[in-house]
Amino acid sequence: MTHPDLPHLASLGWDATWAAAFQAAAEASSPRGADAVLPARVLAEHRERYTISVEDGDASAVLAGRTRHLATAREELPAVGDWVGVARNEGEGTAVIRFVVPRRGAFVRKTAGDTTAAQVVAANVDVALIAAALPGDLSTRRLERYLTLAWESGATPVVVLTKRDLAEDIDAAIAEAVRSAPGVEVVAVSALTGDGVDRLAAHLVPGRTAVLLGSSGAG
Repeated sequence: MTHPDLPHLASLGWDATWAAAFQAAAEASSPRGADAVLPARVLAEHRERYTISVEDGDASAVLAGRTRHLATAREELPAVGDWVGVARNEGEGTAVIRFVVPRRGAFVRKTAGDTTAAQVVAANVDVALIAAALPGDLSTRRLERYLTLAWESGATPVVVLTKRDLAEDIDAAIAEAVRSAPGVEVVAVSALTGDGVDRLAAHLVPGRTAVLLGSSGAG
């Protein structure tokens, strides 16, 4: 059973490629293969308790003990954005995560301590919206740092200049962003006037996953 036609999960990015990857992961993790589990996407993590989305809605989930035991690094545990295989018993509200489908990409940060460990912040992201508020938040060095994070994650970056109605020279601000992010789309928007919102909305469509990067208040 490959679970190819799942309208709700398709709105979250599920497609034939994910279905094939899920099938392979299921067969590798269980003799019963995909018949033993359902596909789900991780929406939130709370100290190894998860909120997931399955075809019939959202649910709570915990990690199977065997899955936790087999993980050799923190980054192998489920993260927000991961596709996972879950088992659900009829009458029980909490699902059990049996495996993580191999990621297409991830935002990873290092955690401090006696040893340096990698933590996956978000996985399988399609577009990274890098926000900078006008007029004073557009920093070339910060923008380049976020661009590096986006490219390394496998996501397509888009620079979003917010509060364009406050900029004295919007053309100059856009030109500065274009110079700092060659080849990357730059969108200047205003929540007050609605300028640029249509261009931004084109990146926020069903089936695509976006993250927002930027300074506090930039969005």
